[in-house]
Amino acid sequence: SLVLYHSAHCSIRLSSLPYNTGHLQIFPNRHVISITELMDNENLDIMHATQLCISVLEDIYSPHGFSIGSRTGTTRLNQRPQHLCFHVIPRWQGDVNLIETIDTRRELDVIIKQAYRRLASAFENSVSRPVY
Repeated sequence: SLVLYHSAHCSIRLSSLPYNTGHLQIFPNRHVISITELMDNENLDIMHATQLCISVLEDIYSPHGFSIGSRTGTTRLNQRPQHLCFHVIPRWQGDVNLIETIDTRRELDVIIKQAYRRLASAFENSVSRPVY
């Protein structure tokens, strides 16, 4: 499991198919397909989780910026609806998709495991301090 953090209404996990090192995903704990289905307390918790992601990623990787977005609904014809997911992707000037720069899945697995170790420790240390 690549889960780094659980809260009352969402979880943060490291992406298994990252665009960049440190690509995080935030999932509501309740299964929803659309952002319009979220309750106010879920919206607030997800925004706090987004702030936590940014804080941790800034501390560890010092990116130039972030891409933040969501995947919602059905993304391909005849595909089952997906669980709502938000992406927090650290970005650097001139970066390219990590998956396009590596040769093997094994190499990707090593990168993910190294990132997970660094991020797990950082999330554990940061949960005790307020994000907002």
